[in-house]
Amino acid sequence: MQLTVFGASGRTGTCLVTQALEQGHRVTAFVRSTDSLTLHHAQLDVVVGDVTSPYDVERVVNGQDVILMALGVKLGGHEQVCTRATANIVPAMQKFGVRRLINVSGVGTGATRQRLGRVATLIAEGLRALDRDAFRDKESQDALIFDSDLDWINVCPPWLTNGPLTGAYRYGCDLHPSMISRISRADVAHFMLNQLIDTTFVRQSPLLFY
Repeated sequence: MQLTVFGASGRTGTCLVTQALEQGHRVTAFVRSTDSLTLHHAQLDVVVGDVTSPYDVERVVNGQDVILMALGVKLGGHEQVCTRATANIVPAMQKFGVRRLINVSGVGTGATRQRLGRVATLIAEGLRALDRDAFRDKESQDALIFDSDLDWINVCPPWLTNGPLTGAYRYGCDLHPSMISRISRADVAHFMLNQLIDTTFVRQSPLLFY
């Protein structure tokens, strides 16, 4: 399949690109600079651009089968990059008829806040108080995705680690993570790539953790 990965140079994005190439997909990695991604592969196209530019976004969305988003929020930042990027990515997908969007969101924003236990909720609210802009960015991004007519899947992991790919994790929309729930970025990428054609979680926000 033809895949575009936004946030390709981040830690989750790099896992996505690496695993997608291992699975034989053609990958377009959208990055801010040529120095941010050091991978080289015959099936990899690295495109430098600005996610807040509609033109830059359109040129890597056109002709793709699936769009994967692994954009992270910058703690203490006010740029609202996830929201601004999604405001360009969704219309570009609609314009070129690309239906499947798989996004990394997170536990503690939007509807997933209702699935947290009592202690985890208190921790999430504490983090929200410390950095409201980061939470607002992710929730605004979620709203843009939910309001679209795309076949979206909004993946919600809790605390992320740099651990190995295990393939052994729980996932679903009725799970309730605790304050110690974890999952590796490699396993998040694994789950996302399993959703390329699976329709089980279309227009849903599955949680996943060990």
